[in-house]
Amino acid sequence: MSDYRIEQISRKKITWPVQERKHFGGAELAELAATIRVHGILEPIGVIRDGDGYQGLWGQRRWMAAELAGLELIPAVVRDKPRTEAEGIETRLIENLQREALRPLEQSAGLDQLMKASGLTASDVAKRVGMKPAAVTKSLSLLQLSEPIRQQIDAGLISAGAGYELARVEDPRLRSELAAQIAGGTLTRDALAGRVKTIRRPVNQVQESKKSRVTAKLRGGRLVTVSGPELTLETFIAAMEELLTRARTSRAKGHSLATLVTILADDAKRTA
Repeated sequence: MSDYRIEQISRKKITWPVQERKHFGGAELAELAATIRVHGILEPIGVIRDGDGYQGLWGQRRWMAAELAGLELIPAVVRDKPRTEAEGIETRLIENLQREALRPLEQSAGLDQLMKASGLTASDVAKRVGMKPAAVTKSLSLLQLSEPIRQQIDAGLISAGAGYELARVEDPRLRSELAAQIAGGTLTRDALAGRVKTIRRPVNQVQESKKSRVTAKLRGGRLVTVSGPELTLETFIAAMEELLTRARTSRAKGHSLATLVTILADDAKRTA
């Protein structure tokens, strides 16, 4: 697919196959359309010739904005038709990753589609699209999550980083509970990582380990005590961050300290 030409083509002759990017903000499109009316399309979209028409490869957002702006002809990089489906998916995915700022799940779906069409491994795909193998593996892990959790990631209620940690939790019920806490703002991503690390420890190792107890002396004669299996600075920080987040949430809701303690105890029983 090295042969290409830049041409002015009819917007109406372009069709779009299944694209990685699914979300196009209305306000964002309106702003882009206003810019196009004044300056035109400064960066061509990408298409492949398909008989008398064209299939879009990248730049669907600009194509949609051009329609709002009333443009009939738009500049496009016209490529020859790919030899295989995988080649077309690869080109579209690379271009979208570089130009369109795909959302986490849009990226995951594109990588998965490329692997299925090409038969390549995650490591091979990473080399082809310019990503680190670990990044591809993490991205694909989001597809293991349930639909409700994926919707929360799509809506921005759960970050991609938290999604990667949730994907490491094997128990579906616990995974859903942790996702609800993340989405509700009562659990931070770092605190979640600490919880996941503890959860994923081998059962026999957890049983054999002894609980450790740390008491930190603060100014004003106050003490903070944290106990757990083989505490480390990392797990201590995770516990304190979770407690701080939960306390701030309770304060915003007008809860008393006693109510907060009761809520924490009830949550601990449910996830024990």
